[in-house]
Amino acid sequence: MHAPQGTLPSLAASADEHTHHPPWPQATARHGDSQPLVNWTPFDEVQMSVQGLYQSVQRSLRVRQEQGRQVQTEWDLRLKNVSFEGDELEPVIRKTELSRRSNRIMDPAAHIAPPVMELAQSGRFDLAESFLAQYARSSDDFTLYKVIDYYIAENAFYDAWTTASITPRAKSPTTKPDSIRKEIKTRLRWIDSHLSRRRQPALVVMNGLPGTGKSTVAAEVANILKGVRISSDQIRSRLLESAPQHLRHSKQRTYSEGLTERVYAGLLDRARPVLQSRRTVILDATYGRRSDRQAGQKLGSFFGVPTVLIRVECPESIAMQRLRSRLKDAGRTSDAGPLAYARLKEREEPAREWPREFFLRVSPESKE
Repeated sequence: MHAPQGTLPSLAASADEHTHHPPWPQATARHGDSQPLVNWTPFDEVQMSVQGLYQSVQRSLRVRQEQGRQVQTEWDLRLKNVSFEGDELEPVIRKTELSRRSNRIMDPAAHIAPPVMELAQSGRFDLAESFLAQYARSSDDFTLYKVIDYYIAENAFYDAWTTASITPRAKSPTTKPDSIRKEIKTRLRWIDSHLSRRRQPALVVMNGLPGTGKSTVAAEVANILKGVRISSDQIRSRLLESAPQHLRHSKQRTYSEGLTERVYAGLLDRARPVLQSRRTVILDATYGRRSDRQAGQKLGSFFGVPTVLIRVECPESIAMQRLRSRLKDAGRTSDAGPLAYARLKEREEPAREWPREFFLRVSPESKE
């Protein structure tokens, strides 16, 4: 039997290169079993699905590069001249190469995809989504949600391909064809499940004065719904980092009308790619102005998801006590104090416009 050359299929290539898949070997088992070890037809089908997903995110990948979301790396480790030879179709790796590539561009989303994939494959979908959301918040990179599902599928496909192409041809007396077939089927089914997953997302808009416990409630909601919490305090802090030095610690500047407009616009900008990926978003902000809440409703309507308002309240004395304690915390993310509470309370517009069936009132101090 003549063994065709085998190379790891590259999914992130040009559209022309996707016309034909690489010449995968049509392997048959040589472990005392006449049944073909690998049926490559499912691989063709899955690869077509993954390639289709790649085509749909190409523009997002280009935008991420334009936005500076991708990074430059110097080193690259590759297997060179990999082929399958002989009747046993054993893999032959003639060369490994560690090279310096000064112009190589890598997307951080591709690097966090493997641990997210492994958590999800192990049944810990909750931890996978929590890890992803934490990375997005800490890096302020929510556009990764436009491409992360592609990178996850790509990694899972490569794992399945490696299992099918290399593992069963290793000279090992413990190699069991039936267990290998089962593992391959499991991996392919997982990819198909990942690509066809029908999430039921929602947009949750928090509402309430500083110190009432909004962020605590928002974090709990995100945990329950496996959603992505986007914090106005973190956006405000990042905007202030880029402000002139003399304005960074100005209370008037921190809660000025202009900066507040940019913060609420930033909330929606970060929510869009998450909702596009069919994941739930929790907007963690005061949302005291009717116009800001209506902008949130409009965003939810655009993506066709239910938009829920959660009003968080607590006695003013407790809120004031929290705010005074917060100002003593050097690691705080919010600079809202008693003065900000009074100013926002005076300007707050009741959410009478919100549909009652999508309105929830929460009192964290309640024992119920």
